[in-house]
Amino acid sequence: MLLEKTPWYAHIANCLVTGEVPSEWKAQDRKYFFAKIHAYYWEEPFLFKYCADQIIRKCVPEEEQQGILSHCHGMHVEATLPLIKQP
Repeated sequence: MLLEKTPWYAHIANCLVTGEVPSEWKAQDRKYFFAKIHAYYWEEPFLFKYCADQIIRKCVPEEEQQGILSHCHGMHVEATLPLIKQP
């Protein structure tokens, strides 16, 4: 049996697509959620966020974040290692 964890942004994507929020949320939770959701937009099948620095960022699940960071930053470090002179 394969269980998958829902992405951290599942509620945001569901609200943008359906216009509904979970019914078990308290009024304070809904108010906080709607204050934050204005910065997000859904472009099937991806969720993006407009940031304060006017950069648009793609939202990714937590499971993918480490792989993306190691791919982007690890490649740079590995490429410069042969350039270091050995004593």
